Amino acid sequence: MIQETMSRMERFEAAVAVERPDRVPVMPLITAFAPRCQGLTQGQAWRDLDAGLKAVMDTFEDLGGYDRLYKPNLFWPMIGGVFCAAPVRVLIPGRQLGEDELNQIDERELFAREDYDKIASLGWNAFWKEHYQVMSGGRSIEKIASTQNRLLEEYVREVEIYHGMDIHPLFGAYVDSSIMAFSMCRTLTQFTPGEGKGRHGRYLR
Repeated sequence: MIQETMSRMERFEAAVAVERPDRVPVMPLITAFAPRCQGLTQGQAWRDLDAGLKAVMDTFEDLGGYDRLYKPNLFWPMIGGVFCAAPVRVLIPGRQLGEDELNQIDERELFAREDYDKIASLGWNAFWKEHYQVMSGGRSIEKIASTQNRLLEEYVREVEIYHGMDIHPLFGAYVDSSIMAFSMCRTLTQFTPGEGKGRHGRYLR
């Protein structure tokens, strides 16, 4: 066994600085694995935040304590507001999906290629403001912001618990880039280059 001479944080920071750590740092993505490891369904973990949090912490201990946590629990906390993320529909285990299925994104075209000129004319933020509620299935900006702010509060609570165990999540709240938002709103296959089926041949959809 490799003799460890660094703390988890020292090991991670050495790797990021392209220095030589005492061993390669480990950061598994366990948000879906942890509930199953602890005998929970995905639906149980999504419905009960405390159960999901405990599953992640218990799995951390069961695996011997690795160096970094990808993110807390099951959710992507985002800054509440209109420009934070594409208004995609998330399918949740035990709700839109089977009790023990993995959560999924329901990809749909939320705006068309023909809207590109409008986006270029109005600007991204103005287009977002004008069309966001329709693209989000009728949910108001205020409702979306309220939900995201609740998740952000949950994130802060969880991080405080993790830090008390010397567990450090990699990142917190995030904001989609315009490229990511385009991809999510147009669907991956429509946004990326591919074989055009019409007379134009290959094009960026």
